[in-house]
Amino acid sequence: MYTIEEHGFVIIPNTLSRPVCERLSKRLKREVTDMVFTNRGFDVSDLELDERCQMLVDSKMRVEYFGDESKISVWKNGNSRKPIHSKSCGMINIHYDAKVLKHVTLNKNMYENLKKVYQYSNLVHTQGFERVGIKPGNTPGMPQHIDTNPFYGEGNYDCHISHRMQSLITLNIDEDAEPENNGTLEVIPHFHRYFEFFSYVFHPENGIEECKMRGTSRTRFFTLPTGKNGWDKKFLPLLRNHVNQYREYLYNGKKDIDPIILKYYRMLKRKNVEVPYEDHTLKWTPLKLNIGDHVIWDERLPHRNVRNKTSISRIVVYYSLFPVDNQWYDSEERKWLLRQIKYKHTYYSPKREYNYIPINDEEIKHMDKEKISRMIERSEFTRKISGIDRW
Repeated sequence: MYTIEEHGFVIIPNTLSRPVCERLSKRLKREVTDMVFTNRGFDVSDLELDERCQMLVDSKMRVEYFGDESKISVWKNGNSRKPIHSKSCGMINIHYDAKVLKHVTLNKNMYENLKKVYQYSNLVHTQGFERVGIKPGNTPGMPQHIDTNPFYGEGNYDCHISHRMQSLITLNIDEDAEPENNGTLEVIPHFHRYFEFFSYVFHPENGIEECKMRGTSRTRFFTLPTGKNGWDKKFLPLLRNHVNQYREYLYNGKKDIDPIILKYYRMLKRKNVEVPYEDHTLKWTPLKLNIGDHVIWDERLPHRNVRNKTSISRIVVYYSLFPVDNQWYDSEERKWLLRQIKYKHTYYSPKREYNYIPINDEEIKHMDKEKISRMIERSEFTRKISGIDRW
């Protein structure tokens, strides 16, 4: 059994039934491809839903079927730097689908899952309702990243208890394929227990010289470097080496260490920076997720979704509830959230700068706003997790 405390993630199986997952998967396949193709004048009604999804990432297939004009169908306003559907991670800005709201976003069982993990009940969709992800076959892996900045905390979102969690529900995935090939979530287990050590040793300005991660982002979305001097080739092996050496110094009194590094370790010890006594491998691990599984992970874990080499689309809905206190209800963030709920918009705030530019333009044009409002406000519980009423 995986635990948040030890592994940094937990999998709650069968949170949604298979029939519900199947219905939601079909609905999202249809809705996403209608948004990208049908609403732009390309008739995909003769295609199977999986073929329609494949067109999202296969430009040759689009051109063969519709001609050259279809190349720009997956881009906002023809801008190739702004895809409607992200090829690497599969995310698309559908946030207010009525069935997704009913079964996922406003689902009390999923709230209870996060409540148990947080050991805290006042949870709200503080960043707005989450996106869905459709990752068809033959798509690349997402960039490796961490959802909280280890070096520049001012870019992170506040959380007055412990650390924030991320989560998603798996609606569709090739359960027979090896996890490294089916587009699943991949994490480095246990990393949250080394996060503080990492934040010191690899700091771009104050870290150990050989470890300094220069030129890193100051935003919350912390992308790990790639290439021969990237995370896998350079920094992860360095981290393992320093963890082992610091463990020996901390627990066994080892001092035959480079004097400069020993001085740094002494500073860490004075600051009560620890690493676990037990040895963890600290390696990338794709998670075996089945249809209906709800996975929750500590935001300090490096993660991504891996390449999907199968013919089955991996479909998920992200689900993010975060702890709030009484002060939050008077905050700028809550005002920003309530505006999203009122207009059925979705905004994005990577630097805690609360802009009001919708990123779900395509969705806004076709949703039944009155129906969505009734769903959000239908009960005391749904109003509370939406931030409308106080806990």
